[in-house]
This record gives sequence, C-alpha cells and structure tokens, in this order.
Amino acid sequence: MKKVMVFMILFFFFSITLVFSIGLSMGGTVGGTIGWINGSDWINALNFFGGNNKIKLGFSVGIFINIELHEYLSIQPGILFSNQGGAYQYYYMGNNIDGTISSNVLEIPILFNPKIPIGTGYFVFSIGPEIIIFLGDVKIKESGFGMTVETGRTPDNDIVFGLSAGIGYEYPLGSGNIIFDLKYTKTLTEIFRGDNSSFNGVGIRIGFSTKTLRTFSAKFLNII
Repeated sequence: MKKVMVFMILFFFFSITLVFSIGLSMGGTVGGTIGWINGSDWINALNFFGGNNKIKLGFSVGIFINIELHEYLSIQPGILFSNQGGAYQYYYMGNNIDGTISSNVLEIPILFNPKIPIGTGYFVFSIGPEIIIFLGDVKIKESGFGMTVETGRTPDNDIVFGLSAGIGYEYPLGSGNIIFDLKYTKTLTEIFRGDNSSFNGVGIRIGFSTKTLRTFSAKFLNII
C-alpha cells in the first residue's frame, strides 16, 4: 500500500510539472559507485569490535526524463537500479575479518538542475530528494579463517528517503547530448528501526539523452 501511494504522488507531481514545461528529453546513464556506511550507531559498533570502515564498489544503471522549465533550469526525475552498501574490517583471534553489507535498490531521484553555458555545452548542478526502494534483504558477507559466511536481514523499512547532489557536464553529440556526472547520495531515514546507520555513495556516470522536444506549453506560449 505504501508503494502504491508513493507512485501516485510521483505521478501527480510529474503531471503538474509537465504542464509548465517548455521542453522534454529522455535518456539513460550507467556507471560505477563507491559506497560506505555512516551514522553514530554504525561507528559505535565498529569501535566496539575495533573495526575500520571501508568502501565497497558497486554500479548503477537507469533512465531519466529531463523536464525543461527554462533554458537554464530543468527538473529531472529518474529511476535507477543500483547496488548500495559498504564494507568493514576487524581483527578477531589473530585473523582479519573482511565484511561487506550490500543491497540492490531502486532509486527514484527528483533533481533540480540549474545549468550554466560553457562552450558548446552546459555545466550542470543537481540537487534533490530521492526515494529508495529495497529489492530484498540487506546481505552481510564476512570472510575470515579461510571461509566465507553470508547472511541476510530484511529491512524494517523497505522504502526510505534520501538526498542526491552533484555536478556534471553535458554537450551536444550527434542526435542528442552526452552527459558526464558525479553524484553523492545518502539515505536520510531509518532502514532498520532504532538504527541511524545510513548508506552513502558517490557515483561516476556517463549518459546520453535525446535532443529536447518542445512541449505543447512551449508552442502555446509562442502562439500568444
């Protein structure tokens, strides 16, 4: 029920935004991510075991719609499939234990993109909220003593809210625009009840979008 309400709210928001848009384009991105876990509960647990926080490599792939409100401002909702989490290491009975925490998620960001023209392209700033939907258990894998053990834990909240912010550059190429961007993401609400640990990540992505199509609103404004 919660997921249905989320998608209904998103649909309403996109519909209203489209009414006031002057241009519309679509595209896709793919890239790698560097993830880590933060929060006082997580740091306290690491300190208790004498552990160290580590990073985990992941990936993301997705599609987006760029809704142009002005030549230098757009709203960009999207859907990305990504692997989030982090890693850690601690010492136990003379052995290093290496662990990873990971989960496959759907990210639904709604980014506000101010743009500054540079050369033939645009330097783009991005910031906005995102909805993160967990697609299964959070997997915990530990390796040590010559063996690997993997367990899973179901999130108490499989839909959480987060923040995304970054910078990028886009410029014309062929029938569209090629895009390079660097984005930081962070979960803001609890994944597990009573635990303020957060998933953090930095993604480096490359993408391609179609050339902007003029919407009915833009044509109507030209007429009047």
